[in-house]
Amino acid sequence: MMSPLLYLLGSLLLVKIRAQAGVDLDPTQCRPGMIKISGATPESCYSMRQVSEGTANRTEAAIYCGEEFQSTLPTPKTMEEIAAINVYVIGQGVPRNSIPGYFCQYKRKRAAPLVYGPGTDFPTLADVLAVRRDKDLYVSNFPVEEVMPHALWGNRQPGEKTDARDEMCVARKKPGKTNYKGLDDYVCEGGTDHYVVCEQTLVFRELLAGPRGQGSPAFADLLAQLQQQP
Repeated sequence: MMSPLLYLLGSLLLVKIRAQAGVDLDPTQCRPGMIKISGATPESCYSMRQVSEGTANRTEAAIYCGEEFQSTLPTPKTMEEIAAINVYVIGQGVPRNSIPGYFCQYKRKRAAPLVYGPGTDFPTLADVLAVRRDKDLYVSNFPVEEVMPHALWGNRQPGEKTDARDEMCVARKKPGKTNYKGLDDYVCEGGTDHYVVCEQTLVFRELLAGPRGQGSPAFADLLAQLQQQP
């Protein structure tokens, strides 16, 4: 499967080629099977796998979104965006009392298994838990690395678990419960699976719009490659 970065670069080059050829571009139109969600991320389109197809682990969800829509998992940046996606998934048939919700694109970039002591990466249990609770380690990696806003975490999240469950992934559970706020850390596979929601940006806001990522090496490298094209 094509990497997200290669897909992004290819998409931007295609836009440039089509524009040079005089092809009319409509940056507001979603691809077939996707829609805009009022209140969700501006200039993004969304889709959801049929509820009747059941839930999936994080890897399965990401593969589905990539193959079906060349998209990623949702990357909400505000509580209001989360609430809008919640309304959407309930409208698509997820039961209001459902614990499973949907995985997000955020993921901790360092593992913290419950293995500590001499000869390991973690001298003590406290060192393991420090990584699990480090909010700056939970990032979205597409198209540039962006730390998940700390305000999006639910109560006592992340790093609530002190057992063998290394909850590196992020999900919204209980989407039908309006009194439940924020996102939770989850194990990526082998734990609670979630329904599959996909997001595709129309204008690649992380790359091209402030305040996200303009000073990053990835941004500079992509622009340089675009400028080198004939």
